[in-house]
Amino acid sequence: MMRLRDEVGEEVDEDLFALACGPDRRVRKFSSCIVNGIRFSTVARDSNKRTQNSGVMTEGEHDRKVIDFYGTLKEIIQLDYILEDRSVVLFKCDWFKLDGKKTELKNDGFFKSIHVRSLWYKDDCLILATQASKVFYLPNTKYGKNWQVVQTFDHRHLFNISETEGVPFSGPAYQEEEFCEEEGRRTSVSDLTSEKPLHRDDEQ
Repeated sequence: MMRLRDEVGEEVDEDLFALACGPDRRVRKFSSCIVNGIRFSTVARDSNKRTQNSGVMTEGEHDRKVIDFYGTLKEIIQLDYILEDRSVVLFKCDWFKLDGKKTELKNDGFFKSIHVRSLWYKDDCLILATQASKVFYLPNTKYGKNWQVVQTFDHRHLFNISETEGVPFSGPAYQEEEFCEEEGRRTSVSDLTSEKPLHRDDEQ
């Protein structure tokens, strides 16, 4: 493969080249992983734990409408590509059926309830790990044992910041050194900042 790449007259992006060559046929499977600071576990691993980390939610299209899909995590699969440090993590999920007379999602304005005995999209069950959000499922005493209430999850260290209205920024992304700005002048942050007191004597 590398020889074919050298024979091409034009320069090929390394990520695109690795993708074109396809992943290694040998895959890795895990029972748990952490994505964006949030832990996900498979249903099999959760069965032996007191905590629940196998509930997942993702946005997708159904009948030409964008909806939230709810399910449980069955397998965590890592695909490795030919170049170093290039891999993709996939979640294989069971997705709960949200339409139909007996299985349609119920939303009373406060809670969403889903029927957990019927599945759909069995042939389209994979998503990228980064597309998944974590949810919990709680017993629903109103509709019976086949129904569960969906409880969304907000990570205690992550914040959902809305985008600034107006023209979106289209420039290149970059990272600056830490600094403080005062009256148009920038001063680098001292490495000893953590040793300075957290109060000011000149203000109440």
